[in-house]
Amino acid sequence: MSLTVSSNSTNSNLSENWLFQLYNQDSYLSFDGTDDYINLGTTTASSAINLKGVSEDDGTGTVGTGISVSFFVNFPEVGNREIIFASNSTATYSGYWIEKNPDDKIAFNWGNDGGAGQSNRRTMIASPAVSANTWYHVIITSTFANTTDGTFIYINNVAQIVTADGTASVTTPNYVSDGKAYIGREDFTATNYGGKLYLKNLAIWAGILDSSNRTAIYNSGNFLNLSNNYSDYTQASNLVGYFQFNNGENYIKDEVGNALDGTIYGTTYKDYLPISFKDTVVDDVFYHGVITNSPSIRTSIDLINSTSQTGEISLNVANFNYKGNDFSYELYGTRKYLHKTVKVYSQLNGSSSIFQIYHGDLRDIKHDNKSIQLNITEKQEWEKIDIPNVKYEKLDIYEPIVYGQFTPATIRQTGISTSPTNDGVFGTVYPVDVISATKHAFMTLTARSYTQSDNAYMHYPVGVGFYLPISGWVDFSSTAPDGDTASTTIVQTNVNTITTPTTYKASGFWSPLASEFNPNTVTLFTDKANAFIVPKTYETTGFIDTSNYAKATISSQNTDPWLIIKTIDRKFVASLVSKVVIRMGIYPDNTANTQNQFYNFDFYANWPDLDNIKDLNSQVITNLDSGSSTGSDISALFDTAPNNGYDTGSSDANLPSAFSGDAKALVAPDELHINFDVSTGPPSYIFASHELRVFGVKIYSEVGFRHKDDEDSLQDVDKLYCGGNGLLASGNWKTADSGLIKYGHEAHRDALIRFAGVSKETPTNWSSGTDLNNSRSTTNWRIRHWQNKNIKLKNYLDKLAKEFGFIYKKSGNGKSSYIYIQNSYSSSNVNHIITKSDIATINIQKTFNDVVSKIRFNTIKDAKTGRYLIHTTGINENSRNILGFNKEKNEIELNLDANVGIFPEEPNSSPNSDLYSYMDNIQGSPKITVSCKVVSQKIKMSIETGDIVEFADMPVNPFSQSWTDLYFMVTKVLRTTKDCSIELREVR
Repeated sequence: MSLTVSSNSTNSNLSENWLFQLYNQDSYLSFDGTDDYINLGTTTASSAINLKGVSEDDGTGTVGTGISVSFFVNFPEVGNREIIFASNSTATYSGYWIEKNPDDKIAFNWGNDGGAGQSNRRTMIASPAVSANTWYHVIITSTFANTTDGTFIYINNVAQIVTADGTASVTTPNYVSDGKAYIGREDFTATNYGGKLYLKNLAIWAGILDSSNRTAIYNSGNFLNLSNNYSDYTQASNLVGYFQFNNGENYIKDEVGNALDGTIYGTTYKDYLPISFKDTVVDDVFYHGVITNSPSIRTSIDLINSTSQTGEISLNVANFNYKGNDFSYELYGTRKYLHKTVKVYSQLNGSSSIFQIYHGDLRDIKHDNKSIQLNITEKQEWEKIDIPNVKYEKLDIYEPIVYGQFTPATIRQTGISTSPTNDGVFGTVYPVDVISATKHAFMTLTARSYTQSDNAYMHYPVGVGFYLPISGWVDFSSTAPDGDTASTTIVQTNVNTITTPTTYKASGFWSPLASEFNPNTVTLFTDKANAFIVPKTYETTGFIDTSNYAKATISSQNTDPWLIIKTIDRKFVASLVSKVVIRMGIYPDNTANTQNQFYNFDFYANWPDLDNIKDLNSQVITNLDSGSSTGSDISALFDTAPNNGYDTGSSDANLPSAFSGDAKALVAPDELHINFDVSTGPPSYIFASHELRVFGVKIYSEVGFRHKDDEDSLQDVDKLYCGGNGLLASGNWKTADSGLIKYGHEAHRDALIRFAGVSKETPTNWSSGTDLNNSRSTTNWRIRHWQNKNIKLKNYLDKLAKEFGFIYKKSGNGKSSYIYIQNSYSSSNVNHIITKSDIATINIQKTFNDVVSKIRFNTIKDAKTGRYLIHTTGINENSRNILGFNKEKNEIELNLDANVGIFPEEPNSSPNSDLYSYMDNIQGSPKITVSCKVVSQKIKMSIETGDIVEFADMPVNPFSQSWTDLYFMVTKVLRTTKDCSIELREVR
């Protein structure tokens, strides 16, 4: 992680110089013609840049668009073939490619993948030839027709004479599945693949640019950012690839976002503005020693809050004569430096070997007649970006951003009398806005496009955290005459939508809540709420928590306790309850008694009338001491029509046949009342006193949406709930799990790529180094999160970093890096060993004020109410006892919107097992912190936040400990050319 420095850093009496490169619109990339190139990755026929000829039909009625390409190019030498761009390069001519041929003419080629000869390509050549050391603006348009009237080549907005070469009869390029897109390289030939040239940009459009657009793009030979429409340029929306080579970045970004970010190999930037503290020359570039102050670079990380920060640099610069004008004139002139990249390099003893220590943007310029002030801030691509960014304008709502693996309910395909096993779902769906709700259908937004196999069908909310699937399985048979499920999206006004017919119904089992109603005339179960607790492991074990239960002491046959439960809200006329399942058992007072017990059950729909809807007699209740400790299920299918039973035969019901199989279901009452009556049975079921335990209750509910009186209720439905998985990796940076983003750290990286345009290049410590990806791709670091309200991208990223326990930062070279505390450290993890000779001062403290011994986590955010469904309290009793904390002190509570891991009640010995264990490793006990002034030039120049340090041969021990086997992470660095101060924190 530490910076790589010159070998000069080991010399004594070092003199350091900082070199600043200020980039502008006329900066460019230089390719040496030997081995410099940019790799844009693998492309196929479906890649956005691989366009078809206008005569091509894909079989669906969609024809090819043809292509337009634009770039600024300069050839420092002539007389050789120089490759500029290849879209789909392999050993045979495939895709299309652009070059300067040996006759110094611009040529546009496309191939048939049949070989690498003249008969395998079609080439259009522009005349006259170009000259050396001259900037040219080139636009190529082509329909890929074999005749010359299909391709036009414009140099400096002047049409050139075009002649054809190559004998392939191919009216659209043949694209292979393993081709590479290159800038400055092709793989068709074994030699001369590197182009010797300078480039400022490259743009590719679907379609043929007209005269007005070509003139606007040429812009009288001045650089124009083509990402946005401007004046007569109107084709930004048709860009399929756009790359700028004048911004000084250490990677090439596809400004369109079509997954073609490029890795730079060997190329160098030129024509930046070079200034420094003192005059110097590096790589034939003269740096003007005009900086008059001594700025500092401050970087820090916060392990507790999972944040990083890099301070700005403020430069005072002499307003010297630069190219015949005041320096301030250059900065304010036509070459546009503001908001462009600034790179800062360190140079030791005038060496030609320099290394980058800062990567920023020029944010502000002030000046008078003598001096200029430049303010440079760390480059933060996520700045001033709001998400979500896809809007349904009619209703002013956003297509949600959703990450994670969600779980839809299983659709029931058999009648309820056959003991269906399917449940609704608990907390594993995300909310989607309803665009419209009519008597015919619901139309909802979704997070992405889905097909039928994605099972992204809608759910209807019941109870707290429970959702029932909406499906067309209407007759409980093996076929679905009214359809199956609605889960295929269509795009409407730029957003993904799913339409769900109102002939479908929501149905399934779910777990209700205990009612607070007490008639005061019957005996109720004790701890009744315990029968409705959903366990943390619900995704694998189901809704019923067998470690908790409601109980009643049964001392005689006259004891008949009652359990009163809530049902669903009656928003729609056909809101029905048709079955109840009770998980229960008995625990005898005398454990020597292994008998089961006989019970009768009475179910009532209303109070005080007690409308009897079911008598269930002679049920055997399992003895928990001798049998299963989790009890057994008792099921009741209502077979007596209640007073408020639903009449599906009514001619004005206006409902599908979905409810005909459940004619004796009841319109959901406020409560269901269940009476438990112990009785005697055959000789083996003789009464014995016991404790009756109810572990859980599930009810089967159905909701229809098509009753004639439901129109107002339909209009009140503003959200439904989708069970489809969240977003796939933007630009295919992840291939495992079919690209599904499943974990918190993956969501963070994907959001940076998707919304901020950060490079897909693998970050430091992602899959090597400390290997965050391997450490955190586990069940307890899963994400399920939706964002449907506007938020700053930075705040969104900070939330993910906090909830998933890692730090994201930009290293001094501008590359992405992830930092976290590993499970353990050894000498192999150490970046620096610091001794007393390496420092001038040292201060040692302990983090007593940071200690937290108890954390309450509220997790699994309900998609409907926003309440948290699972609550876990983790306690570090060791710290609490040793440090003598009162119970009320050193406690915090955290609401987690995205992290759906399962947290223990005591910290795990492996800190990266889960968020609680990770946080306890940081805050569960006092940690040693060290601050010191570094005098070692080698350490000063290479140390970075996140580095691991070991101390040896120190002048003092830390408190009552020794330095042996203590490891520290650098949390703050303050660096100037003369001094370096650091702060460090003990890590496990």
